[in-house]
Amino acid sequence: MGHLTLVTVGLLASLALADDFVCPEGKSDNDVIVVEAGDSFDYRTQEEDEYSGNTDCSVMYEMGESCAKMQFSCSEFQLGKGDTLFVKAKKNKKFKKSKFKTQTYAGDMTVRFKSNKKKNDIGAQCTMECIKDAATTTEVPTTPFTEPTTTTEPEPSCDCGLANQPSKIFGGEEALPHEYPWNVYVSMKKGTSWYMCGGALISNQHILTAAHCVDEGQKAKNLFIRIGAHNKNEPEIEARVSKIDVPSTWDMDEDFGWNVSDGPDAAILTLKQPIEFSWKMRPICLPSDPSVTYESEVVQATGWGRIENNGSPTNLMEVDVKIIDIQTCMNSFGSVVDSIHICATGVDASDFGTRGGDSGSPLNYPEVGGRYSIIGINSYNSDPDVFTKVTPELKAWILSLVPGAQIADPTSTTGCSKA
Repeated sequence: MGHLTLVTVGLLASLALADDFVCPEGKSDNDVIVVEAGDSFDYRTQEEDEYSGNTDCSVMYEMGESCAKMQFSCSEFQLGKGDTLFVKAKKNKKFKKSKFKTQTYAGDMTVRFKSNKKKNDIGAQCTMECIKDAATTTEVPTTPFTEPTTTTEPEPSCDCGLANQPSKIFGGEEALPHEYPWNVYVSMKKGTSWYMCGGALISNQHILTAAHCVDEGQKAKNLFIRIGAHNKNEPEIEARVSKIDVPSTWDMDEDFGWNVSDGPDAAILTLKQPIEFSWKMRPICLPSDPSVTYESEVVQATGWGRIENNGSPTNLMEVDVKIIDIQTCMNSFGSVVDSIHICATGVDASDFGTRGGDSGSPLNYPEVGGRYSIIGINSYNSDPDVFTKVTPELKAWILSLVPGAQIADPTSTTGCSKA
């Protein structure tokens, strides 16, 4: 699709196709555009000759069923100092000034543009297009009397691990609204005091969190689960809990220090009622191969825990962290056990990571195919941060209690499978 000449703003607005995208001024909500076979859509950072300051817009390009690969390319790209275009597929790429590289991915892609209030520039004129059609298999009748032509049955659809991507937690940044739609905020009352933890939606009726969030006499009736929240005070649903399950190695009557080396710091909360998935509320996958170490992999930690000023953020935060060698982690903490834990440290600085209030929140791993799986549950934090690892044994325990859980599966055409 050719780029329209910038002449009259009003005329352009009426000529633009519905699925072309132009960043509005100021901060805007995340748009979603489905890209099917043969589609090609314009993307522009502004209507005018130059973009305005304090712009923050994002659009998610969702790969349709008839498309197998998408490409985002720019014919014009010039940003001012401090302004950034993010393109997020499996990883989040940042482009500044006049440097841009065409991005190709077999999965959903999100483009986010952020400008500061300083000098602006001519911006970007780009195209998102489907460059490879999805293959279909057809059985052709050999005679007029055979069964009618049929297509192969699609694999069962899975909802898990699909982020609404472009992109303290300490040293991190605010996630896009509902970027990680499985993150939940767990509010609980113990005695006369209120506490908070994080958690992850793993089915339409189950939350995976840390056992230490719900031990020491915590009652299910005093747990409140905010689901579909970016702003923790504005969830789509506040659900109640009917049952708490923890591994047999975790003593619910003892404190954290007693349990931490004895078994996985994990708990499954069963909701009183199942929820209906939407783009704001969907589960994270269980890992495809939990036996791997993930060492040196860059993953995302998310949560509503403390930030740099020791305050508690209103909106969900994310930070890139790198998985470190377990022996290095054991040298830092005597309570770390290689068969239970996985550890991470900040990518941009070693002390960037999780903090108080992030307990129970997921460690999000981008699997092959673009879906996220939960490979760790936040247990305790410092430098490095320590997570309960979703090992083969813990995965089996989860599946025994959550038959509806979904699993990342790079061998599947859908990228996941159902237990």
